[in-house]
Amino acid sequence: MRTIILYGSPHANGDTMALVRAFRQELTGDIRLIDACHTTIQPCADCRYCLTHPRCCVNDGMMELYADIETSDNIVLASPIYYDQLSGPLLSLCSRFQVYYKNPLVTRRLGVFLAAAGGSSKSIELAAHTAALIFRQLGARFLGSAASMHTDCIPTGKDLEALHTTQMLARKLCNAYKA
Repeated sequence: MRTIILYGSPHANGDTMALVRAFRQELTGDIRLIDACHTTIQPCADCRYCLTHPRCCVNDGMMELYADIETSDNIVLASPIYYDQLSGPLLSLCSRFQVYYKNPLVTRRLGVFLAAAGGSSKSIELAAHTAALIFRQLGARFLGSAASMHTDCIPTGKDLEALHTTQMLARKLCNAYKA
């Protein structure tokens, strides 16, 4: 089983990473983490090259990620929630999936959304909707989401409900391939 985790937090050991670690503990197979905040991948420039070609014309780290995405079994979006939405760096990276608009991926790939929210964020509903749109673009069926809310009051590492839900999603993902 091959899993790609698209990680959108600027903090290497923050609340979002606590969810990723809990998720990875339950996962088997090849796991690749892409750090959207510290990558050389540029956002989509809307040049429209991909409307007539099967790939983007920008030759950066995205070329390798396209190959990884296309051969993956699972996609995980892991993001802090800012203004009720995925982080800017993660959205920028995902904008490059525009290449699949004309050439959609069709597979039995699964998608999971992990979120950490604090302060003004009261819901992950808008971010989960955006994640579902991204999964659809990547030919992935949205399996579910886990969130640690109120990280300004309780760190994710101590949010037992969020950690439990995250681990259950990882096990559910693994079991989907055993059937």
